[in-house]
Parts: sequence; C-alpha cells; structure tokens
Amino acid sequence: RRTATAAWCSAEAAPTLLALGSSASSAAGIVGGDAAAEATLDLVSFDLAKPGQDMDVLASIRTEGGRRFSSISWGSFGAEGPYQYGLLAGGLQDGVVSLWNPHAIVNSRGADAGLIYSGQVHQGNVNCVEFHPMKPSLLATCGTDGEVNILNVENPMQPEVYKPSTGSRTHEGSEVLSCAWNRKVPHILGSCSNKGTTVVWDLKQKKEVISFRDPASRLRCSDVAWNPEKPTQLVVAYDDDRQPSMQMWDLRNVKYPFKETAGHSKGILGISWNVMDPNLIMSCGKDNRVICWFNGSVGLESFCEVPTTQANFEVKWSPFKPGLISAASFNGSVCLHNVQTQQNSGSKYCPSWYRRPCGVGFGFGGKMVAFGEKKAAAAAAGGQAGPSSSWCHTLVVPNEPEIVATADLFEQWRAQRSYQEFCHDRTSKCGGTGVHDGLMWELMGLQFEDHGRMRLPALLGFDQERIMQEAERFLGKKPGTTLGGPPPEEQPAAEQATVAKSLGPELQEQEADDFFSRLAESTEQQKAADAV
Repeated sequence: RRTATAAWCSAEAAPTLLALGSSASSAAGIVGGDAAAEATLDLVSFDLAKPGQDMDVLASIRTEGGRRFSSISWGSFGAEGPYQYGLLAGGLQDGVVSLWNPHAIVNSRGADAGLIYSGQVHQGNVNCVEFHPMKPSLLATCGTDGEVNILNVENPMQPEVYKPSTGSRTHEGSEVLSCAWNRKVPHILGSCSNKGTTVVWDLKQKKEVISFRDPASRLRCSDVAWNPEKPTQLVVAYDDDRQPSMQMWDLRNVKYPFKETAGHSKGILGISWNVMDPNLIMSCGKDNRVICWFNGSVGLESFCEVPTTQANFEVKWSPFKPGLISAASFNGSVCLHNVQTQQNSGSKYCPSWYRRPCGVGFGFGGKMVAFGEKKAAAAAAGGQAGPSSSWCHTLVVPNEPEIVATADLFEQWRAQRSYQEFCHDRTSKCGGTGVHDGLMWELMGLQFEDHGRMRLPALLGFDQERIMQEAERFLGKKPGTTLGGPPPEEQPAAEQATVAKSLGPELQEQEADDFFSRLAESTEQQKAADAV
C-alpha cells in the first residue's frame, strides 16, 4: 500500500510486472521533510490465481535526492538488446527526468539501482512523461514551466533534448499537465495545460499544428489521449469541480467537440484509451468514481463502473491483459481491477477481445457451423486496421444414412428451383390428392404457381363462384368494397430533423499526415493575419 504512480511493463515476456513510483501528490511529497526522503521506485508482480490481494514486491530502490514521481512511463526501447524489459522513465520533482534499466533492478533484487541517466530537463516539476508507442527511442515530457520537450534516448546515457516547435510558445505562462503521442501519425504530439489550451504539435515540420479551447471556457485540462484508430480524434478531460467534462474532438472541426459527457460530479483527473478495443475509455476523478465508457455512435455511454471508496488520480489499461486496469489513489494504494466482471446490466456492448478469429459448433440434426476470416482479405489489408472480411459455412453431418439419398435428390430439385415439380412428384408418390399427404403436397405446390390461389377453393371441394354469389346476396353489395375504408387523410409533413454535419470519411495514415501538414500551414497563416 503506497501512494504511487504506476506503469505497466512494455515487454510481453513480463505482462504481470508493474513499476510503482512514490507519488509527489501524496501528503509526504507535498509536506516534504523526512517522510519525503522515503521516495522509492518499486517493481511489483501479481498472480491472479493466488489467494490474497497483495502484490509481490520484487525489488525496491531509492530515488536520487529523495525526489518523488509526478509521472512514470515504461517503453520498449532496447527490449531486443541490452534492456530485456525496455526502459523505465520517471518524471520527478525539481524538473528531473531519470531513466532506469528495470531488468537489472529485478535480477539483482534491488542491489543494482539500474540508473542509466538522471538530469534536469525542466525548470519546475515534471508533470508527465510518455514513451512513443511506435518509436520507443523518443520520450515526450512536459512540466510546470510551460515547456514541452522531446528526449531522444538512442544513447540512454546521454539523451538529446529537442523542442517540438522552433517558434511557437502557446503554453508560455501556463503549467503543461499532460502530453500524448498520436498512435497513427508518429510525428504528431498533443499537450494540454492548466489554462485550458490543448495544442497539437508537428515534430516533422517543428511547428504548432493547431490549438483549441473549451467553448465553455473551462480551465485546467488534466489529461489528453488520442484515438488509437482515428488519427484526427482525441479526448480531453477537465479538472473542473463545478463543470467536470470529458470532450472528444475531431481536428477537422475544432470549433466544438463532437461528443461530450460529464459522468463525474467533480473534476476528472485521468483518462486512458484502450488500445485493444478503441471503443472503451477509462476515467477517474475526485468524486471517488472510476468509470469505463463505451464510445458509441451517438455519444459516450457508461459500460461499467469500478467500485472504489477513494479518489483516484491515475488509471491505466494493461497492454497485454484484456480488461485489466491499474488505479492509483490518494489514500495510499494502487489497485488492479477487471472491467470484464463489472459490466452494467443495461450495457449490450461486447468488448472486441472476446472476438475469435475462427470457430466451429455443432447443433441438432447433424448440423455444423464454421466461421473464420478470409485470408485473401487479410493479406490485401497488409496488417492495416480496417473492415474485416469473414466467412460462415453451414454443413450437415448425416447421422441417419438411410435418408441421405432422399436429401441429395431434394438438393437437386432445390438447385434447379423446381419446387412446383418437386411437390407434384411427392403428390404422385403419395397416391394423388385423394390421400391426405398427397393433398398437402398439392396445396404446397399451388404456392409456386402464378394463379395457384384461384385453384385453392376447388382443390378443397368448394365452388368459388357460388361462394361469391351467396356473399353478395347476404351483404347486398359485392364483397370487398367496404374493406378499404374511407380515403386516408393526408398527414402533415414531419419536421425535418437536424442532422449533424458529417466530418467526412475516416482518414488513412498518409491522408492524415497530409491533413496535419495543411492544418499547420492554415494555422500559421491565420496567426500571421491576426498579427497584422
């Protein structure tokens, strides 16, 4: 039990390994003194099959100068080389960023501190660090000094520091609280500040792409996250106790968010977008609630709520364990929860990790159903995300061999679509219409004739003309003239519903890259026009 910020191991070889860094948000971190000197980096592991709720501490080391963590990130750089578990980065107090080798720490049980680099990158506390999901040698940092920095850790012992822009200082005078990498266009980065501004950076052009603010003038953007599948969409959370909000923006139209929900009754402190299922988003806030949202076509709907009795400031999805999350709270605990066991009874959404690539099942009557993905479609997609193509076959496994010949004959009739001839054949084999079964087959055969209904009364032994005459004599008019009723009154035209303007088709990776370039040029021209 400890107030700590958490990071999941990025190496698939150790999916149950987590890093916990003593949080600067704890009472000891705020007050300081001797208690603050106990700041540690702990590597813990868990086994869901074992009884009990405590995680096992594999190794623990002290941080330099007793500095506490504001953020921690686990990247995969060097996983196939000298760093089998990748690199661990910590954003600490006093603007310090440190890099560790977690494999060395675990193997030595903490005897080897595993520290690779430690240096001051910001003038104030480091609020967020995040490794690039596609280029693990890049690390983004942001801090209380209003700066966003990029560290190149190709040489982890001497990382190089870059700025995302050569001129723009949109965050100047504010505190940058969070930053996040675009998961489709690798040179795009997003950041948000306590003054309510969200900025999108283009590292290739070294300029600001665009910046936007909440139309309701909310301040303190606590967290930002990109849609794992749609490169122009991101979600922003606001730590506003009076009007908490989680907004989803599309950069093709940044005048207003296209989806918004409150959900929480107090400020939202953390969000996390699921990479395995992009339709699920986690959020946590000061109101002691941890909510999993389903990103539906209309808006964000509650998928489940994780029971918790304390305020959580951070929530993260496991990269390898479907449905598993870590939640860090202010009362000194980091808890693991499984959203698969908490689903709301009214939610009908099924997470994508339940999807099977192929399967088979048997039913009654010897029937078998098989399904799978089409290999040709998968090869054409080249591993890119997109609409999947699948097949489904229904087969019959004969369990009564004596009827196989009859079934094969019926398949021939069906293939030729000679249903009428088939019924007549069955009628003759039953002994004609004088036999009950033969009459039934003849009646079925009438359904496939153009004027079969006209023959139906005669086949059942009735005279149709006599029936019509008796009905007309009884009713005093020709049957059927009163069934239509009076002519229907014209209904007033319904008011035309207001339809939200479409943002257009989803962009592919190259199209998104071009979009960000055009958007950056447009923003630059607008700023030049405003300056004049």
